Amino acid sequence: MSDVPAPDDQNRARMLAGHDSLIGEYMEDRPISIAQNQQPAKEVTDVGQIARLTLPDGFEKGPRESGTSGNNLFEEYHLGTDADVKLYFEYRGRRMSQTSSTAFKDLLAAPEHRLKPDELEALGELLGDKKNPGSFRVDVARTQDLNGKRVLVVEGRYLQHDLQARSMYIDTDGSGSAVQEVTFQTPADKVSKHFLAGVRALESVVWK
Repeated sequence: MSDVPAPDDQNRARMLAGHDSLIGEYMEDRPISIAQNQQPAKEVTDVGQIARLTLPDGFEKGPRESGTSGNNLFEEYHLGTDADVKLYFEYRGRRMSQTSSTAFKDLLAAPEHRLKPDELEALGELLGDKKNPGSFRVDVARTQDLNGKRVLVVEGRYLQHDLQARSMYIDTDGSGSAVQEVTFQTPADKVSKHFLAGVRALESVVWK
């Protein structure tokens, strides 16, 4: 699972190695497959544990990759008039270590809460580059009951690229080891214009 901003085509291979709610409160085994033609998209269906997710207005289908490392998956949708505003789905194609899996499973088993520093530190394998405060500033990290499923929500700023991102981490099979990530991302100077629509999209999820 990637924990850096969604890449352009030249950086995509390197990438493949996710506020409080603004609503309530403000595997395919083929090699790389890249979409050749932009297509209007209203919703995404049947991606991992997600049965359906409604996209923001004006979004189009973007690149899709799978099978480059086990059963990994990267699938992107972006704003037709600004490809830097995007929502993407990721699965790393491999399970986490037992220690990390247990930490994630136990975190989701506890009542909804904001993560303490030690809880965040225990999720280093899950968070990847987001665990490095020099690369990513965590604004909010908390568990959230979302439409019948508890997920981990992490939001913050990629400092080098000046991108605001909100990610949902999903335990796909109850073991804590197979994690699906869904991220909405926008340049920081466009947060006020696009971020609310991105959060609405994430929170529209219907699970399988």
